[in-house]
Amino acid sequence: MSFNGDTTQRMPESVQKEIMIALQAEAALDAQIDRTIRNYLVDKEIILPGAPIDVYEEAKGRLDPELIARIKNNTRKLSFDLFLKMAEQQYELDTLKHKNTLTGLANRKMADKTFELFREHLKTGEEKNPMAVVSLDLDGFKIVNDTYGHDVGNEVLKLVGKKLKSIRATDLAIHFSGDEYGLILSNLKPLKGETLSQTVEKIVVKIITSIEKIKTIELANGSVAPIKLSASAGFKIVQPENEDDFYTINEQADHASRLAKSCKGIETLKDGSTRVVDADKTKEAFLEEKGIPLEVYEESEEAGDFNRPANDLLLRTAKKENIIVTPNMLEETEKIMKRAAQEIKKLLQ
Repeated sequence: MSFNGDTTQRMPESVQKEIMIALQAEAALDAQIDRTIRNYLVDKEIILPGAPIDVYEEAKGRLDPELIARIKNNTRKLSFDLFLKMAEQQYELDTLKHKNTLTGLANRKMADKTFELFREHLKTGEEKNPMAVVSLDLDGFKIVNDTYGHDVGNEVLKLVGKKLKSIRATDLAIHFSGDEYGLILSNLKPLKGETLSQTVEKIVVKIITSIEKIKTIELANGSVAPIKLSASAGFKIVQPENEDDFYTINEQADHASRLAKSCKGIETLKDGSTRVVDADKTKEAFLEEKGIPLEVYEESEEAGDFNRPANDLLLRTAKKENIIVTPNMLEETEKIMKRAAQEIKKLLQ
């Protein structure tokens, strides 16, 4: 079934709404069916993860039509009602009732409603796959805002919003305020050979990497200025038996994101990222997993203490075995570098 723009414009608003919701749900279902088939082909080692579309289509064409039909029927049975409800939520979002006016992403009210929708599906649906709430805070935005002004800062926030919109149709991107964003990821399954926590971390790292690709911003005079953005994130996986509300879950994710932010500037040679923290892990467990000695973490936290001699600060954080430490404040102020220069000058005199 298809409708052109003129046809829908002549329809009563209530009918037009139902059609738009149905079409959006069908589109989301088709995308989910494609993902399911692709995952099947990858699991059977028929194609590699990330195979080009032509390779995927050729392999798909060799599958038994009855298998394709079963996948479609099962996906529709398990997911269409959720997609339909999500389409209804998206329609509300598109009508400006529950979205951030700057970025067009969901606001906190919409996030709360969607979380409860996902929770209901998690408890009553045939599949009991967990969901996750992600708290994401931009790094480097204050420098952009202070350097180029609020108008340019707003444009950066819009660009970040566009990056977050690239998530799946069944997930929700949120803009709380300022440089604070969030995600609700539904129907999560661990990738082959991974824990669910590792899979969610990879999803979030991919989003952060896309934000880091924003390298320039156009100024009011038409010139282009370089910028440097990243993000710190925390996430909380929500199992079917979890009864906490969105506010509580998001607070836990936000607390984890603050741990990630306090590790900003610390990079290890171990796999994984210090930019994303699972809320179910203690600080000690996270640092151990990432190969960060507690004293190095504490030194990085103390990097903003301007009462300590700058040369001592830089020397103590300059070299650690298998660890590179950059004081957090170096990216946000010139004070440490000025202090260091003063100390070095004194040593040379």
